[in-house]
Amino acid sequence: MPNWKYKAGGAIFSSPAISKNSVVFGSAEGYVHCLNINNGKLTWKYKAGAAVLGSPLINGDTVFIGGSDNSFIALNIKKGNIVWKFSGLEGPVVSTPLLYEDKIVFGAWDGNLYALNKNTGLLLWKWNNGSSICNYSPAACIPVAHEGVVYVVAPDRYISAINITDGKPLWRNNDATAANGQGFIQ
Repeated sequence: MPNWKYKAGGAIFSSPAISKNSVVFGSAEGYVHCLNINNGKLTWKYKAGAAVLGSPLINGDTVFIGGSDNSFIALNIKKGNIVWKFSGLEGPVVSTPLLYEDKIVFGAWDGNLYALNKNTGLLLWKWNNGSSICNYSPAACIPVAHEGVVYVVAPDRYISAINITDGKPLWRNNDATAANGQGFIQ
């Protein structure tokens, strides 16, 4: 038997993020929801401009999440008020962002990988893998980082290493390929 249940006003495609006292997620009805993790009661909900299919990332008192209104926002986790909003996207965000070296990194369905200043939402850089097919872009990928490098594997079957400071590609590689559709790496 569950400890508690909560019914949102629309479908939930977003994976939740949790902090000490809260669970946060987006919904197709266009809200970001924050619930008390102990009892499932609504703490606040933020009305976005469209469906919120992206998954949040929580850092301290800030929730970072992208939506289908071609924006990416930072919200205060205690009150749900907006800290900053970046509206420079040309497509929705449906993945989970990465926080690394005070930068929020995420892909959008405009074919770009973005890095924003985590405190201000200022665009630091954007990178595109050069594919003319949006489905081969880093839009739905979850980037990872290590020692100043962001790594992303997009459906174009390349792994790309990108400098976290300036967004310049360091290298791209697609040497590993599947053999005969069997799932074996050559």
